[in-house]
Amino acid sequence: MTTPGHDPAAATSGPRTRARQEVVADLRSAFGWGGRIAVVALMIWIASHLRVPYGPIVDLAIGLVLGLALLGLGSLVLELLRWIAVGWVAALGRAMLIATFGALAMLLGFAATPPLLALAIWAAWLLAVTGLVVAVSLAWRLLRQPAEARDRRRRVAQAALAGLAALVSVALVVWWWWPGSPEPVVPLAAGDAPALALADPGAPGPLPVATLRYGSGAPGWRPEYGVHAAVRTDPVDLADLVTLGAVTRWARATALGHGLAAVPRNAVVWYPGEGDGPFPLVLIAHGNANMFVASEDGYAWLGEHLASHGYVVASIDAAAFNALPIVGGLRGENHARALLMLAHLELWRGWEAGAEPALPRVDLTRVALAGHSRGGEAAAIAASLDRLGRLPADALQPLSQRVGGPHGVRAVIALAPSDGQYRLGDRPTVLEGVDYLVLHGGFDADVSSFVGERQYERAQPAADGFKAAVYVHNANHGQFNDAWGRYDQPPPLAPLLRTRAIMPAADQQRAGAALMSAFLHASLQGETAYREFLRDPRRGAHWLPHTAYVTRYDDGSDAILVGDVETVDPGSGSLPGSRVTTEDLALWRVGDPGMRANVRREATVTTLGWSRDDADPLPAYRLRLPLPLSELVTDPAETLLTLEVGRGRGPFADGSQAPTTGPLDASLALVDEAGTVASVPLSSAQGIPPHLASVVTRFGPFEAVRYRPDAYPLFQRVDVPLADLLAANPELDLEQVYELALLFDRVPAGVLALRSIRLTSR
Repeated sequence: MTTPGHDPAAATSGPRTRARQEVVADLRSAFGWGGRIAVVALMIWIASHLRVPYGPIVDLAIGLVLGLALLGLGSLVLELLRWIAVGWVAALGRAMLIATFGALAMLLGFAATPPLLALAIWAAWLLAVTGLVVAVSLAWRLLRQPAEARDRRRRVAQAALAGLAALVSVALVVWWWWPGSPEPVVPLAAGDAPALALADPGAPGPLPVATLRYGSGAPGWRPEYGVHAAVRTDPVDLADLVTLGAVTRWARATALGHGLAAVPRNAVVWYPGEGDGPFPLVLIAHGNANMFVASEDGYAWLGEHLASHGYVVASIDAAAFNALPIVGGLRGENHARALLMLAHLELWRGWEAGAEPALPRVDLTRVALAGHSRGGEAAAIAASLDRLGRLPADALQPLSQRVGGPHGVRAVIALAPSDGQYRLGDRPTVLEGVDYLVLHGGFDADVSSFVGERQYERAQPAADGFKAAVYVHNANHGQFNDAWGRYDQPPPLAPLLRTRAIMPAADQQRAGAALMSAFLHASLQGETAYREFLRDPRRGAHWLPHTAYVTRYDDGSDAILVGDVETVDPGSGSLPGSRVTTEDLALWRVGDPGMRANVRREATVTTLGWSRDDADPLPAYRLRLPLPLSELVTDPAETLLTLEVGRGRGPFADGSQAPTTGPLDASLALVDEAGTVASVPLSSAQGIPPHLASVVTRFGPFEAVRYRPDAYPLFQRVDVPLADLLAANPELDLEQVYELALLFDRVPAGVLALRSIRLTSR
């Protein structure tokens, strides 16, 4: 019988039960507040990188508003869940809601973040913040309990939970901001290559440097291009080249103060402070970034360096084509960026004709275009369009009526460029008649594959011209621009990058300055001795910071023996009538070896693998020529057998794994009709590049989605003097040499990627 007014549940709930219920209630409250704080904190952090032109307080305020808006929307949805569900369903819905809005916050901050990765990052934030809130909540509860309620076991349990929560929170915060493990540095060794007796191109030049700006007076929040500009310029209409929706067009025009129908011609100029000129002109275009960041100023290190060596350097403002935070960036706009470069050259041509007193004199017969990221691709497009004279997609109007010209561009430099974002006439951009240099970093987390090497393959310099490609292993993407810096990804992905593996910014820029100065000295100044540095950087190893460099260089071939782009037959060489055979190989494959994340190299490569014991026959790759080698050689003392080789990837044909690390070497051999063999190891010259893996992040799922595999074939130019082969076996009869071979006699197993074999001259 139940006594009226008596509650059985209350009777059975003792002090311990009530205390437990209070702890659970506190934990629920702590988790709820932890989730709310995590949402707002995350949005504030993301918004701190908006860089709107009204100061950082406005950035943080935008983040706070977005975070609170997400919480408000979440509360509405949560109330709906409570209305239609009960018990565990509501609890599950609440958990899913927090995770969903965390992912939404990620996607709002960086639209390219994969949803599962966004969810994982959000979970880390939620656990870290919630753990801290739980720790503080439990500790506070423990301290405010009256003395009579503090039994020993309860105090120990609460203290343990508080400590565990704090430990989890601190551990996650430490993991989140840990820069990762360092990367072992593989320094460039000079070996037997004699050092060049030339001035260090990476050292500052003898001339003082001055600077100025010219601009169109917009946008209003950048007065350096308005009232403070040395010369006022007219904007250029490029609106017909980029398709935008009405809202996006309005948002971009409102943010910048102008639309694409009036793109300002703004630039910062570094020039020699002494001398009357005329000086060679170098025009630099930055790539895609936050449009509120003054990206053109980030090349001051390069502009000042080149100006001290006697160049006029103009870094143009291309923010009109860059990303508007939250709204996003543009696609397929690189031909517009290219035309903006040509429109700047039109200005310089007019100033030179009118002898503009506020500007230095320039030599318009010595013009180079340079660019970084999308700007690197745009520089190649601009040089190609300057030659064509018309846009293939709209050929009715000559470009000379729009951006002047032809401007006679002599050289192009690309720093970590994109490739293929715009195609001229629906075909890859082909550079003709200009010198070309491309640099790329192994720890580039933005343009993660060396796609600029594709443009290198397509470049066709003039008869007396040259091209070069340099892979700098420990370099990243952003450090070529001081305004971009060490993190190649924005929040929330930035802390996941393995930044300890990246070389210091000063070293990366020192390497860039040395390589680009040498290129420009050779291309625009006629100092051809610097070509030798680009052909074989070992000869300038004392000029370069310590890291691995993998280089390609071409200034014309006497004959291409293997590696013609048109040749895909494994059994054929490049010369008509030449044949290829192999012996005892474990792998023989011809095709595109690819790069990272399924990016195609767009080049035909022969992959050769071998695995042998001492008693096994010698594996070999043999090329049978249709005529004696002597008929292809003018001067044996000046002739080089030039190979482009790298580390290939397995597995072997039988499915077994091929080695990816360790030393890799082979011998180049000539064989005459009497069977006489002369061979030298490739390691006696530049050699095959070492295994250069670059794991750019600390988070396996992110790495797998964006950056796999961690290594791909990098091709190194290897020059074997014909004189060395003749000296290796004086019995060899050059007039009877019909066979060239790669003998895999140096290491027991390996995979070699062969791009080409050519005859070149010193």
